[in-house]
Amino acid sequence: MEKEAIQLTRNELDTFAKSTVSELLKQLDPKIMETVKGSMGNLVATELKSQVDRLRLDRALFGQDVIGLDKDTRLNFVKEMFAIASGARLKAPKAFTAARMKDGVPMLEDEDFVGGYLVAPEVADAILRVAASVGIVLKQAQKWPTPKGNELDIPNYQASFLTGNYLGINQAGPIQGMPLSKAVLLIKKWQIAFALDNALIEDASVELADWLMVFVAEALANMIDLQGFVGSGNPFVGILNHPNVGTYYLGNSSTSGKTKLGDFNIVEDAANAMAQLEESVLEDCAFYMHRTVWAQIRTMKDSSGAYILPWAGAGRVVTVEPMGRAPSPFGEMCGFPVYSLRHLPQLPAANAASPSTKFMVFGNLKRGLGFADKGEMELTQYKSGAFGGKEIALADQTGMVVKQRHGIVVQLPNALLNISTAAS
Repeated sequence: MEKEAIQLTRNELDTFAKSTVSELLKQLDPKIMETVKGSMGNLVATELKSQVDRLRLDRALFGQDVIGLDKDTRLNFVKEMFAIASGARLKAPKAFTAARMKDGVPMLEDEDFVGGYLVAPEVADAILRVAASVGIVLKQAQKWPTPKGNELDIPNYQASFLTGNYLGINQAGPIQGMPLSKAVLLIKKWQIAFALDNALIEDASVELADWLMVFVAEALANMIDLQGFVGSGNPFVGILNHPNVGTYYLGNSSTSGKTKLGDFNIVEDAANAMAQLEESVLEDCAFYMHRTVWAQIRTMKDSSGAYILPWAGAGRVVTVEPMGRAPSPFGEMCGFPVYSLRHLPQLPAANAASPSTKFMVFGNLKRGLGFADKGEMELTQYKSGAFGGKEIALADQTGMVVKQRHGIVVQLPNALLNISTAAS
């Protein structure tokens, strides 16, 4: 089948997806589902299962998925994990070697990965691709090259716009200052720890590789979204808490009296918020909010009882594209897409007061947020210890810890705007 867009009605897509995925399900899936449910709950297990099914559906439709690895590479990844868990593969030495140098910078334990098992570069890249297909920041933020050390200086322009000057006859033109500053992108180490039944690890298969990659990617994408939007300095400062990101208050004043979500005026407040950003960044802007906030805004009605935002037709045609599984907007408001983000604040009922609460972000993530990673992932195994409150040595399980190093920074505050209820 050619790798081109396929158009189906939503009902046809749902029917096809269910029948196709059901043919692809293996006996291993229920075992993994029970393992994840036992340690992390049904909601996490269901979400991971949904992502795994997406990969399989893409492979059935287009012959490839966002992971982009062939069957042998996936199997080798799982076999490597089994070799690590069984002790057949030895750890990398902590001593410095030429292989432990990168761009002339030594990889120390606190700076990079030493003493662990490096995940194959193609697998690490695949996990990042999956993470970008489920995470907003990884998909939309500006990607910067891998820094040599632990930080990267990013120049940013703080003025509104440049105009230059016309020259008079025999007159020197004035010099317009270049108000450049810098944002420092710091690299920090992130990790996810989980336990796997030893029997699962021994049963090396493509299906297990799907689960493992999705598991790590989902956790990575969630944490990066959390830090990018609401990080409070541990270790990154996100949009909501950044001192240089502007705030728009409902009613266009912090003392407008509009302290409730129900006071949000879809036309007036959205338009006034848009007016605070320069035209140069508006093209790729979007609204970001929690799904419960969007639900309340989405169902607002005018004085005649009609919904202010029109609903899409039930028989709408959708387009399915290979590796096109990036987060999709929930809808549209005033010509800009609306994205749901679980980490942004929920507000109480529309008529309940919640003064000085930032509940929405409007802006251009590609201009406003910067992201970089070191490109490597480390995998460490544990034969004993408490994972999820359970001693894995007594449960015939192996503890796995995946580490990855990355940085997030608000690089251009003028491209972003927080939307808040009024203080009073």
